[in-house]
Amino acid sequence: KYDPGTLSGPGTSLTEQETYIGKLDWNISNSQRLSATYRRNYGQFANFANYSTALDTSLSNHWFDQPRNTESYTAQLNSQWSEKLSTEATYSYTEFDGTPSNRGAAFPMVRVLGISGKRLDTGATVTNGSIYFGTENSRQLNQITTEETQMKLSGDYTMGDHVLSFGGELVSTKYNNAFIQNTMGNYTFASTADWLAGTPPSNYVLQQPYAGFTLKQAIADWAYDAYAVFIQNTWRPTPQLTLVAGLRYDLPKIDGKPPLANGVGNAGFRSENGRAITRNDSTNTDNATFGPRLGFTYELAEDRKTQIRGGIGLFQGKNPAVWLSNAFSNAGTVYNYTAAASERPSIIFNPDPNTQRAPGSANPPPNLNITDDQFKQPSLWKSNIAIDRELPFGGLTLTAEYYHHLVESGVQTEFLNYLRSTDGNGTGLAPDGRYRFGPASAVVNSTQGAVTGRRRVPAFADVFYLTNTSKGVSRGFTLSLTRPMKNNWAWSLSWTNGHATEVSPITSSTASSNYSNRAVFNPNEDVASTSNTNIRDTIVASYTRRFEFVAKAPTTINLTYIARTGRPYSWVFYGDANGDGFTFNDLLYVPTGPSDPKVRWADTAQRDAFFAFVESSSLKNYKGTSPGRNTETSPWLQTVDLKITQALPIFKSVRAELFANVLNFANLFDDSWGIQEEVPFSFRRAVAGATLDAAANGGQGAWNYVFNTTTLNGVPVTADDTPISRWQVQLGMRIKF
Repeated sequence: KYDPGTLSGPGTSLTEQETYIGKLDWNISNSQRLSATYRRNYGQFANFANYSTALDTSLSNHWFDQPRNTESYTAQLNSQWSEKLSTEATYSYTEFDGTPSNRGAAFPMVRVLGISGKRLDTGATVTNGSIYFGTENSRQLNQITTEETQMKLSGDYTMGDHVLSFGGELVSTKYNNAFIQNTMGNYTFASTADWLAGTPPSNYVLQQPYAGFTLKQAIADWAYDAYAVFIQNTWRPTPQLTLVAGLRYDLPKIDGKPPLANGVGNAGFRSENGRAITRNDSTNTDNATFGPRLGFTYELAEDRKTQIRGGIGLFQGKNPAVWLSNAFSNAGTVYNYTAAASERPSIIFNPDPNTQRAPGSANPPPNLNITDDQFKQPSLWKSNIAIDRELPFGGLTLTAEYYHHLVESGVQTEFLNYLRSTDGNGTGLAPDGRYRFGPASAVVNSTQGAVTGRRRVPAFADVFYLTNTSKGVSRGFTLSLTRPMKNNWAWSLSWTNGHATEVSPITSSTASSNYSNRAVFNPNEDVASTSNTNIRDTIVASYTRRFEFVAKAPTTINLTYIARTGRPYSWVFYGDANGDGFTFNDLLYVPTGPSDPKVRWADTAQRDAFFAFVESSSLKNYKGTSPGRNTETSPWLQTVDLKITQALPIFKSVRAELFANVLNFANLFDDSWGIQEEVPFSFRRAVAGATLDAAANGGQGAWNYVFNTTTLNGVPVTADDTPISRWQVQLGMRIKF
């Protein structure tokens, strides 16, 4: 007998976290020191799935708890073997478990429609509500665990004016990631009467393996080993000059391969640069990165210290396992069976989550994620030049720094299964020359795109390809003035101006989201545009004051003011303007004027309102073309943060440190201060929708524009439902040995 739970409100969404830390330091001898650390972080937050949407609610055993549990052990041995040679050996082991815990017993998910009631937030009567119970469909086979072992040995050897640094490192990570929906069944019933009477469902979904595969093969169970060796020489040819030169070699090794999908070898997939893709079981194993580095520091010989420093080097990013894992999880092994209308009358609700079955309709085509066998971990050429100057007054230090970074290996996601259009005058292009896919009817003014007709290979659905790009740059200049802590007070002021470009913002852990969240003119384009994270100007002012109300127990108060330009965003079509099946990611075409032959209007009122909006915004600068990605910017953001730290002596060198951080402190006194007005993620602002007449305009095609309060996003929106626009308090304590 299954207990679905109750409708009792969950109350507050309580987040729990417990952290335990233990550290042991042992001075083995005058030349050797061992430290060992244990850290356990157990936390979780409750997820009340489908409980409080506008027309839905759920029973309590449909809810689940999402943990974030980490346990780690670290040991470090520092040894001074002689005056010239010292080494450091580190070993660490970390376990992570993020597997959700369902509050009820395993049971198929059930949704019952046609529920009548009253909305608690508005009091409005509802006749088309619904209620959920059973195991939430995305938690029916959902687990994620990792085990990471890290070993590192490094050393320094002094030879006259030279210090030779060397070492090696291995980071070995085992992943077990299962996110397979609807494995226990997902039923929808049209009414309470149908549910109680045992009437066949109005919809039924079940995850099934394709022939020759099992559900287990859709679990990403693999390992990533990252090997590295490095060597560096630090040379002081003069007392004022220090030169640094080094080289790092990184080598990835993948244990395991994704299952090979049926038929992929004959599908004829090609990457955007023309490479034939015949397998989906490729990985980035053995694709090494050599990272040279050069740097210098020069101190001028004078009374007031002046230092010039700079460097250049190739630096590799962290293990991109979350993206590599997609090829294991989406290898054409399983599919979501959705019962056809003709099959539903034969379906009888089965309460056993382990014996669900599909009546046997045609299998839908599989989705694939493929990793380029030449894919390299993200890497970046970083360079900078800076000067630090002690000023002759106030104990101030002036710093000026310029940085310039170039992408060596960035991340790009391509879609391999497009079918280009050929209608109209035979070019298959949209009116402004962008690529178009599928029939003209696939261009829609709606939130849901059409996939019919866009697939070149009908035997496959969405096929995403993880590869590299070499495009993207960031550069900027920072000017800062600092007064270090002296006589119990300090302050600093800085301004940074910068600009960054990227091909893909990589906003998500899944390939489909990374692909569709990018605003583009043409899909798959390898074009660097303003980065999603680009902040043109940032001003930071900080003031710190230290008091000693109690002897040897100082109190420190810090105020920090931050002002920055808003994040950039893109002007896009409402809906799908090129028929590729993805909505709200097509850069808007701005007509030259009311008589532009590429655009038609249903009435003059919409037309005139559209051009009035164009003239009131930066769109007026892009008539006859499309603005690039992220050409517009949200308003400035200003915040003030307060931090209070209180030191408490405990025993000898052991002391406690209590702290209170008040983020967005000014908002505590006036809720109109510290408010972020920003186009929300994924930083795209829709303006007009469109349908298409492919034969119009002499066969060049013409869009039928729609402009109203639905198509025009009313943003920037005050993001008062995000933590950024609210004051927050963080309280804590740390023990220092």
